[in-house]
Order: sequence, then C-alpha cells, then structure tokens
Amino acid sequence: MANFFSKIVISLTFVFWVINSSATTLEEQFEGLLHCDQMGKLKGIYFDQYSQEVNLSRTPYFIERKLRPCELDSLATYCIDDTYYGLAVEKVSIPHNMSIYAIYFKDDVETVKKQLSNYMEIINFDPNVKSPKYPSLIPNQNDHKKSILFCDFYDE
Repeated sequence: MANFFSKIVISLTFVFWVINSSATTLEEQFEGLLHCDQMGKLKGIYFDQYSQEVNLSRTPYFIERKLRPCELDSLATYCIDDTYYGLAVEKVSIPHNMSIYAIYFKDDVETVKKQLSNYMEIINFDPNVKSPKYPSLIPNQNDHKKSILFCDFYDE
C-alpha cells in the first residue's frame, strides 16, 4: 500500500513540475525590454482600459498567473514575487495611458547593473535622458535601495 501512495506522490509531483516549468517566465514576457524593442517583443503588451484586461494574445505571463493590477493609473502595475535574470522583482508595469514598460527590482542600481550587463550592451543611467532605444535604470524614488529598469516610448 505504501508503494502505491509513493507512486501517486511521485506522479503528482511530476505533473506539478511539468505544469509549473511550462509557465512563461518574466524573461520571456519582457524579452524586448533589454533593447526597448517596442515594435517587436513588447508590441501588444498593454492593459486595455475598456475590457480592463491585458491584451490576451501577447501576455501569457499575466494570463497564466491570473494577475490583476495592484495599481492602475497611467500604467498598469502588477505586484509579483518573481525573478528577472536572477534578480528579485516585486512589480512590473505595462502601458495603460502611457507607453512605459518597467520592472521594479528589490536590488539597488549597482547590483542590477552588474547582473544585467551580462545580457545587454547599453543601459542609460541618467534619469534626465530618455532614450526610446535603450532601457533606463534608476533608483526607485520610494526606496533608493531598490531600482527600476524601464523603456519610455512617450518621447519617440
């Protein structure tokens, strides 16, 4: 009898692992953020103000997790507990009324800069310079021990 239950536990563990491992990662959902690729990988990722939903065809990360915005103003911001290239993430924002995509890290600018430099060539560190071609990395205004990586297409 114990052998039977062991097989059930192993089977259920495997099924859970397969379901969990097939989920879209934050890296996959925000692949275009590394190069501010609005017309490619980021195209179609937005919060629709009329349906009050994300664009269903381009947002598997949000759909799979049944995410709802924790803040909704110019951006639709989602409170999450995930990682992006090994860095702890607490929020992500997608366009609602503004064309900004952002990832809110639990780590400071230097830590994020060091980790992401392995994956991207150019990051803008000057908060006064907006570039639609390169992501910006700035300290979080609410907590300077945290940081925000974002692409701003508003000034294009």
